[in-house]
Amino acid sequence: MSRKVALILVTLGVLLALYPVAKLATAQARPSLQFVQTAQKIDYKDGVMTLYGVPAQTMFFTDRPNRVVGNLPTNAFVAKWTTDKEPNGFATNPPNAAVTVFEPSGAKTAIVELSNPRLDGSKLSYNVKVLRGIGPAQPAEGVLFIDNFGYASWAQNAFAPPA
Repeated sequence: MSRKVALILVTLGVLLALYPVAKLATAQARPSLQFVQTAQKIDYKDGVMTLYGVPAQTMFFTDRPNRVVGNLPTNAFVAKWTTDKEPNGFATNPPNAAVTVFEPSGAKTAIVELSNPRLDGSKLSYNVKVLRGIGPAQPAEGVLFIDNFGYASWAQNAFAPPA
């Protein structure tokens, strides 16, 4: 075997060995967005969670190392959710969320699956499936942490106000 052919084969072997590492690095270069919604009161009844006094802006942030932070109009967040039919879009693959309410007896947290968001002024309702914990026993102030959506898909058009 010629030296040139051996060098080519070794180079190909190294590239093939490094492919999974490169793919992982590329995947990590695309951050995912986490969303935060606060509410003056969160109520849960019959599989529906309603947030009252929701701000006009939904906060978002990304994982390390990107550390992108910002806000988008809550109505744009809901509109994007309901129209995105991509395989990993929230409309077709509902996200998990941690909901914490601050009851007089202490903070209570549940992990839920969210679907079917509905915004009416400053009242935002979701259908929920409780995955862990229980829904709040009484309405109370709270916060909702929504996990995650691929940054690339949302970043292109999600932050423009709905038409």
